[in-house]
Amino acid sequence: MGLLGRLFGFGRPDESIMDESPNLDSIDLQKKTCPEMNIYKIRGRHPETKRLRTVRRVALEPADQEAVIASSGLYDIQFCEIEEQELPSERQINYAIDLGINLSDDYTKEDISCLITRAVHEEDRDDMIPVDLSLAKMVADHNICLSIFSGEKRALNALWFQLSKEEQLRFFIFCIHQNRLKCHSYDLEHSPYLDYYDRFVEEYKDNESLRRSLSGYVGSDLSLNKKPNKQRNAYKIANEFLIK
Repeated sequence: MGLLGRLFGFGRPDESIMDESPNLDSIDLQKKTCPEMNIYKIRGRHPETKRLRTVRRVALEPADQEAVIASSGLYDIQFCEIEEQELPSERQINYAIDLGINLSDDYTKEDISCLITRAVHEEDRDDMIPVDLSLAKMVADHNICLSIFSGEKRALNALWFQLSKEEQLRFFIFCIHQNRLKCHSYDLEHSPYLDYYDRFVEEYKDNESLRRSLSGYVGSDLSLNKKPNKQRNAYKIANEFLIK
């Protein structure tokens, strides 16, 4: 029995209910915008304590299980398996049905949360900008698992608040530079300008003016699909550095 059956005791939502729902045909709300990710649960021994422990790692699909295990830092592996993601609540499903969202037995709590966001925020479709593969990899490397219906906005915001202060500085100058170069890839790891970005981090990591300005940023402010706000002090500092 599928997700709906487990929650409500039936297989599919009543067709008459779906027919009375709002018409959202004008936009493909259920367009997949993010590479598939899974959470892997790995149990093995910690190299320092020698004790068994279980860790969770996020990986893009299809995943190399050996690489996933290696990322855990454990040895004497007991198991490595995909963890089932949280099911949506009855209230969440009812709300989705009321919005006219076609449900699937496979949808997780996070899937439906993303779809509800799309249906409700008609004036803000940033959540439907596809997540670049390089951005998705960076998000997964920071152990963040996104829904297949996550958009760039959600990915950038989730990533930003997982970065350390120095990582934020490096990602910030990278995105400002990519915008200037009119590039749309978030592949920071393979950028030919890494040394350049590291110099920016070293020079400005204690700059209070930059810190104050950056404290007002969220990840989606650095989208490579939108023009940056050039009036913000952080942008002016970064731009001056790039011009030099």
